[in-house]
Amino acid sequence: NGCLYFSGGENDQTYDPDKTVAKYNDFFYIDLKELNENNNKIMIRELPNLNEPRTWHSMIYVPKKYIFIVGGSNTKAVELYNMETKELTKDSELNENRSECSLCLVNNTYLYAFYGFLIHQEYNKTIERCNLLREKREWEIVDYKNTIENTFKISFFGISYFNSNEILLIGGDDDGNGKHYDYIYKIGENGEGDEIKEFNCNLIDSNNVFRDKSFMLIDY
Repeated sequence: NGCLYFSGGENDQTYDPDKTVAKYNDFFYIDLKELNENNNKIMIRELPNLNEPRTWHSMIYVPKKYIFIVGGSNTKAVELYNMETKELTKDSELNENRSECSLCLVNNTYLYAFYGFLIHQEYNKTIERCNLLREKREWEIVDYKNTIENTFKISFFGISYFNSNEILLIGGDDDGNGKHYDYIYKIGENGEGDEIKEFNCNLIDSNNVFRDKSFMLIDY
């Protein structure tokens, strides 16, 4: 709706994986239309604080009025922001901690949370999903078939839902092996289970860059 939302974050003056950083519970937005109207001067508009401070969490817009704030460092909590009422409420709980998980909305019904990481390069190896249409939302671990033979990157990848039952997983952290792979996650139909398989995309040949963010414009 022409706005850019920010939440949480951390204050870490010196990077130390063992150090407990100060987390923020700030939540605010800027109206991008003001960039043209006010000669690139914008006003930061504060929203209700998050119910708990967060860092390394994920956010996703659910048309046409919701923002889900999911997981993060040392938390399984999921919050829901209603853009019409400007209310921020506790919504549900993941089954596992997930920092920087990749979120994907499917058919405006299911919200998927893919992988993520914990600490000290320990990666989360599961996928969760939630039926957003239920009044009391609960997350479930997805049972899926993995046909991939090579090392499976499971953090910092881009994601795009591009047809009725397939999700593209693009790039990501190669865990130091100097290679990049892309995948298709296929949602099972007619009783079939979900499946993930390799997808030959070849967007980048360099071993010094991994494609950790991408997006695809789609209809509601």
